[in-house]
Amino acid sequence: MLPHSPMPPQSNLVDEIAVLINEAKDLPTLLQQIAVKVRGFLAVDRIKIYQFAADESGAVVAEAIDQQRLPSLLGLHFPATDIPPEARRELCHSPHGTLIDVASKCKIRCQGLLAHTGHVLQPTSGVETFEPVDPCHLQYLLNMGVLTSLTMPILQKQAMWGLLVAHHSSSKRFSDTQLATLELITKEITLCIAQKTLQQAAQRQQVEEAFLQRVETVFHGYQPHWTPSSPPVVDRLTPLLNEMLTLFRADGSAVYFAPSLVLEQPRVYSQGCATEQLAALVDYMPWQILLQGQVSSPRSLDQVPPDAPTMPQIVTQMYERDDLAADETIHNALAIAQVGALLIIPIHSHQHWLGSIVLLRQERQLEKLWAGRQRDDDRNTLPRQSFAAWCEHQHTTPPWQAADYQLGQKVGHHFYIALVRQHLAHLIDYQAAHDGLTQLPNADFFRGQLVLAINQAITTGELLATIMIDLNHFKRVNNALGVMAGDYLLKEVAQRLQSGLQARSLTDAILSRWHGDCFILLLPNVVDSQSVKQHCQWLLERLQDRFIVCGETVQLTGNAGITFAPYDGDTYELIIQHTELALNEAKKQGIAACVTYDADMSRHTLSPRLALESALSHALERHELQLHYQPQVNVETGEIWGFEGLLRWHSPEHGQVSPAVFIPMAENLGLIRQLGFWVFRTACTQVVAWQRQTNLSCRISVNLSPHQLRDPDLCQHFERILAETGARPQDLGLEITESTVMDDYEAAVFTLGKLRAMGFEIAIDDFGTGYSSLSVLRTLPIDTFKIAQQFLQGILSSAKDAALYQVIVSLGTSLDLTILAEGVETQAEWDFVKSAGVHIVQGYFSGKPMMAGLVPGWLQQQRRRSQLSTGLDSAPIVLPKPEAEATAALSLVTHLTAEPTYPNLEQAIQQGLMEYHQIQDLMQQQTEREHLVLEIANKIRQSLDLGYILETLVTEVRQVLGCDRLFLFQFDEHWAGEVTVESVSDPVYSILGEWIDEPCFRNEYVKLYRQGRVRAIDDITQVGLHACHLHMLQQYQVKSNLVLPILYQDDLWGLMIAHQCDAVRHWQSSEITLMKEIAVQAAIAIHQGEMYQELQAANASLEQLAHLDGLTQIPNRRKFDEHLAHEWRRALRSHQSLSLILCDIDHFKQYNDSYGHQAGDYCLQQVAQTLSQLVQRPSDLVTRYGGEEFAIVLPDTTAEGALHLAQKLQAHVRALSLPHQHSALGVVTISLGVATLLPQAGQSPNQLIEAADQALYQAKAAGRDRCCVQTASPV
Repeated sequence: MLPHSPMPPQSNLVDEIAVLINEAKDLPTLLQQIAVKVRGFLAVDRIKIYQFAADESGAVVAEAIDQQRLPSLLGLHFPATDIPPEARRELCHSPHGTLIDVASKCKIRCQGLLAHTGHVLQPTSGVETFEPVDPCHLQYLLNMGVLTSLTMPILQKQAMWGLLVAHHSSSKRFSDTQLATLELITKEITLCIAQKTLQQAAQRQQVEEAFLQRVETVFHGYQPHWTPSSPPVVDRLTPLLNEMLTLFRADGSAVYFAPSLVLEQPRVYSQGCATEQLAALVDYMPWQILLQGQVSSPRSLDQVPPDAPTMPQIVTQMYERDDLAADETIHNALAIAQVGALLIIPIHSHQHWLGSIVLLRQERQLEKLWAGRQRDDDRNTLPRQSFAAWCEHQHTTPPWQAADYQLGQKVGHHFYIALVRQHLAHLIDYQAAHDGLTQLPNADFFRGQLVLAINQAITTGELLATIMIDLNHFKRVNNALGVMAGDYLLKEVAQRLQSGLQARSLTDAILSRWHGDCFILLLPNVVDSQSVKQHCQWLLERLQDRFIVCGETVQLTGNAGITFAPYDGDTYELIIQHTELALNEAKKQGIAACVTYDADMSRHTLSPRLALESALSHALERHELQLHYQPQVNVETGEIWGFEGLLRWHSPEHGQVSPAVFIPMAENLGLIRQLGFWVFRTACTQVVAWQRQTNLSCRISVNLSPHQLRDPDLCQHFERILAETGARPQDLGLEITESTVMDDYEAAVFTLGKLRAMGFEIAIDDFGTGYSSLSVLRTLPIDTFKIAQQFLQGILSSAKDAALYQVIVSLGTSLDLTILAEGVETQAEWDFVKSAGVHIVQGYFSGKPMMAGLVPGWLQQQRRRSQLSTGLDSAPIVLPKPEAEATAALSLVTHLTAEPTYPNLEQAIQQGLMEYHQIQDLMQQQTEREHLVLEIANKIRQSLDLGYILETLVTEVRQVLGCDRLFLFQFDEHWAGEVTVESVSDPVYSILGEWIDEPCFRNEYVKLYRQGRVRAIDDITQVGLHACHLHMLQQYQVKSNLVLPILYQDDLWGLMIAHQCDAVRHWQSSEITLMKEIAVQAAIAIHQGEMYQELQAANASLEQLAHLDGLTQIPNRRKFDEHLAHEWRRALRSHQSLSLILCDIDHFKQYNDSYGHQAGDYCLQQVAQTLSQLVQRPSDLVTRYGGEEFAIVLPDTTAEGALHLAQKLQAHVRALSLPHQHSALGVVTISLGVATLLPQAGQSPNQLIEAADQALYQAKAAGRDRCCVQTASPV
């Protein structure tokens, strides 16, 4: 027996191991260093750290030995039979270790502190008992050359992770100190392994999340018009496929696009092994069925976690190659590529399948070193004689694990989102750029192409031609055969023109449908004008070939106008205008004429209105617009309250143009948004200039148009302009009208609320002239309402008018609003509004509108007359010092590495063990809490419903945390926000839905949360919070507060806030750590939910786009067909009559020819607007049926009722007084056909359409501007 050798001091050893743990970068190196330290401490021949595998075999992962006494076992594997199940159970139930003395043939289960005296092990107090050792185990140790073995279990989550084993080649005694210290070191190893495992899991999760983000944005910013062989698609997918090889430890990866998404043919992109084999299987039907997850695998269900979602048809499947042996083609292809295992991940949502991801693992040659060669011994009674390394060669394929399955599902889901986004973008772009009838590019697309082509022609000196082709007498086809026949003919014309261009080898030409029966053609790289005219003449001749429509022969002719850029114009507007002039000239010359533009055609072509519109479109760039400023005066003090900015236009050609003329014109031309932002920027610049010149504070109010209010980026635009000009929101006022708000009340209230939160003063203009809804006025986020001037007109002569004015003022006063009277022009009116209680006056009596340069002098005069208010001083805001984060925690390592404070070492060890058990209890609680957090994360990450995600999150987290109130607070762009979802205990009142806009919070704390800072406040009265913030928390009965930011990447979505209301509470560091992890998971889930909402919104937008006519903004032909079919079925069930009105603008072709197509578009818009205003029942529908024809569906309407409405429509259109020189009345008129049916079984909606079409034909034949009725069945 070896003499007892001196040992290092125990405190030094623990100190050294603690340093190693803190400095360790990887677990294997750390374990090796610990083994060396422990061997030196115990003075034994071998220390080994043994780790169990999933199949209960194991391997030596760290070792320290005396190689002269015992051989090395490092890296050798041991079969599971070396430590039978009952032995593993005994080790697991012996946390203090097991000591075996081979010479004594006995073992002792250590009870925490053991003493050994002499040559024989003895219990210290009679508690320990000797137990016999299995002879096989004794022989096993003897064959290893071991006479003393001390084994300590290493546990993880109550399961056996491995063993810390001390071997000595002779009998060896261990002191109580050694055993207790070794037990503590084993526990430290347990904690270290748990920490490293969590770190590895967190790092793995970060890598996976980053990869999923790249998957989701793989097509972001990419042009949607891609083809299966497009190189950019390969460039985008290849990095992802390579990353998947690493993430899944796979040898091959591929993504398969189904035919419905990748044009007409399926397509596979692959990396790694089996590239050729996968490409060959693309069109093989059994392989496609396999890709859809419709062939179940017995292995998948064994390895899929129980809570994983299972779909009845499309599911993720895991296969081994032999599972597919029934199909020889697939099996052979996999065998050739040496593929042993497949993971097939469908890219789908429910039953919507877009493709699949395929991951492959090949068969691998593995070498495993065993500690001796195992004999076949079913009874395990024959231990190995030698433990010399034996190399086994294995031919196997690593199986897929549950983690692979779960990650695969996430990848499939994110790929689905990326593909659907791309598909929707393609559909939306295509729909926006193409004509719904002919599928040719539309006018908007052509406009963009022509602008680009003109710019290129100017740069390169090339010549390009624009040809406009118009069909003659096309209206006759509609009148004779019906609108549906006319639509069919237009599609045939489009196809004939396309095939003609191909026949002439004009492959670079762009053919578009311009409008109605007019087409436009762009020819780049023109060599000479004569060849263009020959091409044009040839196309016109092709159009004269007969068409067969509805069994009838139709003969068409056309005319064409040609321009050449840049000679006939260097802008889009000029080219179109001159092409139309050339086309009009061609029509004058006769059938099939083709005319090139000449400058003489431009004389006297523009009508006064069109000329004014043309001048307005250039007014901004020519600096013809100005703001004039009218003072707004405090009626009590005479002080200047502000100015209203009034837009004025002085045109060199047209003189001073009234805003009543050019503002509606700007709206029709789409210029009002541009004008609105120009006005706002000018006011910002001017108010800053005045403040610098006069050192006086003043406010400028400007009008906000409906178009601006509907702009979702309005606040961002205003913020940018404020930053660029240096103006402040409180220096600007925004005025809206009642009708502007009522266009979209909820959206308007939301936007106005954001503007008001920014600091703008909001006023409602011309109150009383619109809806004048008291409920609306009460709920609007406004500060001021302006009483319209018309209410002043009778106040001095009519008691009723005066009383009405007084009532309006009282209404504003009761709502605590500032009241401004408009149009005060006399002293008597001033005295009246002052007595009525008006606060502010605007009108000629207090000051006329003036140019900006006159305002500073005028202000100086007013200052000499009265002392202006200087405002209120604001108290300085002091930012409290950041609260120091709690860093103290109970740590066994800290206690053991500190300076000893106990009189003897035994007492120190006893105290350390007691504290360790306390830590063990805390770790058990933390483990349970982590399981709850994982369950919460799984629940919220499995749903795409944002509402469900948020509700589940706050409910589950409040239960875990045990607080009184937990809620989510979502920021808007100005860092105010709303309590969007909440969970509270019974005694605590709810704050759900509260809007919180606190300046000190926004200015001081938000920037910290954007950096990811967490704020834990145990007592809100003790940390120096701002008074306003403290007051808010006390209003909510808060005593302790925990705030965690919800950050996705660098975007701060909002806050997760916990309140303790019944008493102060100390937030534990473990609670904060776990809540931070929940916040990370919540941010990811919220991002997924919001992204799903975006997809739904995109679908809704696409649906709306598909049902709306782009020019008139009323429903189109497609919506008409769907609505008529729906109402037909309803009328058939309810036995109610159904009426249809078809109306057509008379002589519209001549109107276009005479006034131009812009005027024609304006006419169509006015008629559509008039029809929509008069047809107001919810079930009625006004649509643009095609060209200049409109259709009105009238459910549950008799023939008399439909005729009455038609006559009303006829009169109102005539009252528009749109000039028309070819009309008998000199104005635009319409003809209407009315039909009514009582739907019967066997009939179809087409019969109603045909009847209305016949009635319309009768109205046209009778001289136009008529209403005719056609009733096809008794009603």
